[in-house]
Amino acid sequence: MITKPRLLFASSKNSDMFYGVRTIVPDSCFLLEIDDKRLIFLDKRDIETFREHDTNKRFEAVSLEKFMAKADETSSPKSRLARIALAIIRQYLPEKISIEVPCHFPLDLADALRSEGIELEVKNPFYSERSIKKQSEIDAIENAIERTRVAYKMIEEILIHSTIKDKFITYKGTVLTSEFLKKEIDMLLLNEGLLNTEGIVIASGAQAAMPHNSGSGPLLAHEPIICDIFPRDTNTGYFSDMTRTYVKGTASESMKKIYEAVKIAQETAIANIKPGVTGAEIHTLCVNSFLKVGYGVGDTGFIHNTGHGLGLDLHEGPYLSGVNKEPLVVGNIVTVEPGLYYEKMGSVRIEDVVVVTETGCRNLTEYPKVLEIM
Repeated sequence: MITKPRLLFASSKNSDMFYGVRTIVPDSCFLLEIDDKRLIFLDKRDIETFREHDTNKRFEAVSLEKFMAKADETSSPKSRLARIALAIIRQYLPEKISIEVPCHFPLDLADALRSEGIELEVKNPFYSERSIKKQSEIDAIENAIERTRVAYKMIEEILIHSTIKDKFITYKGTVLTSEFLKKEIDMLLLNEGLLNTEGIVIASGAQAAMPHNSGSGPLLAHEPIICDIFPRDTNTGYFSDMTRTYVKGTASESMKKIYEAVKIAQETAIANIKPGVTGAEIHTLCVNSFLKVGYGVGDTGFIHNTGHGLGLDLHEGPYLSGVNKEPLVVGNIVTVEPGLYYEKMGSVRIEDVVVVTETGCRNLTEYPKVLEIM
């Protein structure tokens, strides 16, 4: 049961709103939760469509028109939206009480409500239960990952059927580029019901040494190619996330050692993920694994967190980071993606997604890790 009233104003493009309503709401609207009641306020354009899609009848869809009429009876506050919100709050919460809002609640709306004596408490995360995935959510993410694997099979096939000319990779007589692979991946993902909403990383050579460099231009032979693909399922809204690193041709000895170090660090992390272990402890295991074999942590080498939660947002809690002291619990889904980044020696990131179980964790990715493609 909700202990405090909660107020949300957003469209279903916002992951909190989508989590709350589980259907498409194209325009921003108010969602008010009081105890076990869920009230969504919609105008005549959307209300019947919402009722049709709300098959479980979990919500009371309330016509917004009468609150708009009340708002038009006064001119204070200046914002008409705030006057509508006030009309809703005063009807359903006549007694002064604190209302929880998310951190993305519009600032101008919050200021106007507070000026009228409404107490707002910012809650982040808004739906803390989002970090503990239900079985239907686990299935949705696992299914999205399964379809993402098809893109990696295609990448590998293209690399297998490519040739090396000078320092470049050529495919069907043309120099293979990051842009070409991204376009092919985009089309394949669309056919799989997945949408690239956040970008794709296909970065080679020196670009691979920058974790958030999406990559551009020709792909280089005998150099690392980091491929990070993280599409969103167009039906369920849940994200997939997966990274593999390839070398077309022959990897240098330093590159092979870096790849093995990353693989061992990832395996160590996955083997130790279980309920009760903190994100900081898992991150420290990766740090120590790298330090043990002589690789640095900080400005070069391992320069990011070990992983993050995955769901309706690409990055959400819990985080496998040095500052997260909260214990993992059954149902958490996290990425495990250690990496080492050196412009001259080579760069590697390998990423799988796991779900925390009662006895440990289960790898939802289950895809081979191969460095060299000859």
